[in-house]
Amino acid sequence: MIKTPKSLSSVLLLVSISVFVFQEPSVGGQSSTALAVSIPVTVVDRNGNYVTGLNSASFSFSAGGHNNLVESVQEIGPLLAGRNKVKVPFLVLDVLGSPDQSEARKECLGLLANTAANGLPISLSEIHHDGLLEIHSVATPNSVLASALLQLDVESRFLNHPDQLQSIVNTSEDKSLVSAEAERLRRFRRGSVEHANMMNTLLAELGALQRMAVVLQHAQGRKTVIWLTGSFPVEVNEADDSLTINGFGIRSPFPVKNASIEYQKTINLLNESQISLFPVQIKWRQETSNSAVTGYARPFPATTLGDSTTIGLRQIARSTGGELMASSDTLQNVVQRAEDQSTRYYLLKFQPEKIKGDLRWRGFKVELQDKSLKAKSPDGVFLFNSK
Repeated sequence: MIKTPKSLSSVLLLVSISVFVFQEPSVGGQSSTALAVSIPVTVVDRNGNYVTGLNSASFSFSAGGHNNLVESVQEIGPLLAGRNKVKVPFLVLDVLGSPDQSEARKECLGLLANTAANGLPISLSEIHHDGLLEIHSVATPNSVLASALLQLDVESRFLNHPDQLQSIVNTSEDKSLVSAEAERLRRFRRGSVEHANMMNTLLAELGALQRMAVVLQHAQGRKTVIWLTGSFPVEVNEADDSLTINGFGIRSPFPVKNASIEYQKTINLLNESQISLFPVQIKWRQETSNSAVTGYARPFPATTLGDSTTIGLRQIARSTGGELMASSDTLQNVVQRAEDQSTRYYLLKFQPEKIKGDLRWRGFKVELQDKSLKAKSPDGVFLFNSK
């Protein structure tokens, strides 16, 4: 489970973010029946440039054939930290239902090494059935991270440029901090894959994302979460207000309804906490005649689980203002592109109409008064009756 660090209250924003990430809050008090809904919207002009300075009068909103009042519009810039005001990527490896993770784990460690060498902050966590597990905190000095990575490299070579880390090692650093960091990274490199039925895996993933949203809610600014996952086979079925699980239409009323509620609850919490998801789909290992191809290199055949997972990840990413990232790219490039897209955006809050029944999918459309501008937004939400 997530561990709470010792007192960090006197340290500024960079360390404060770590406190928010790795506390163990309760999400039980969050209501899935909140009436107000927040919608992330990115606005660009004809040249693709991001547009700032808009207000509620700039937007119109329609749902179910009716115009809805936009209650408020909040313009939000990216979360910046440190002396040089740089963006903080939050990297999350999802081990639930993920296939071969060896390449993904290796790339994560390589990314940590690059950020440490360049003096940049980054957070690394894992999603397990029992919660969100801290691997590396942005509060940890880069000199400690460098020393820990060098220890792992001595045990089994994986660093391309260990000399870059040697140059930032602080020999007077607390050895217990280095030892603890090295052990967390060692367990991460060793890894594990957790298996469960599809519904339990989905609910555990949603629960972990909810927890991350709650603990990050006090860190002001748009947060970029790069989510490495192998299984999120969810599609919204607008015809009967439900989710399709695994692409095979699991329709048992109670679990699907429960999943639909948790799905929208997750999106609500992520948007309220100003978190944009940028998923990367980890692929199954596939054998070819010449070599074993893993991870980010090759897509699924059309008949396998991959198509459903890809659609589901694209939908939840759009619902949080993020984007599904190309799985054929390197993790370094994925993080850079995600940060490039984490510009200023808008959260539109509206009051949905009352619905009959306790669960309904409601499509909507966001438009701009200035027709030369283009709005990028999700296309619907699950709505709930208040209880």
